[in-house]
Amino acid sequence: MVQLPRARCIRCKGKDFDEYYPDVESGRLISFTILRALPGRLRGRGECAFGIVEFGGGVRGFGQLRGENLRVGMRVKPVIDVVADDDGKPVYGVVFVPREDPA
Repeated sequence: MVQLPRARCIRCKGKDFDEYYPDVESGRLISFTILRALPGRLRGRGECAFGIVEFGGGVRGFGQLRGENLRVGMRVKPVIDVVADDDGKPVYGVVFVPREDPA
């Protein structure tokens, strides 16, 4: 299994896995959805966007999206940020944000 860096596995909660760091600093958004009826750990945010990003070599990553005017094909970069709350403790994961430069 290839997984972008995160604090723990979302399935088993384990911390023992191989991390993958894309050899590029950005990818292209290939698909996304906006959730308005959020599960418990995400409630209170209003809505939350999730997307699939393709990096070089066909590697794809999944994560939350942040930013305005999301559109398929836009360039985004991965950052590690708080993605949820687990009984008052922050849960960190991959968040894709729009690239600020036109590259």
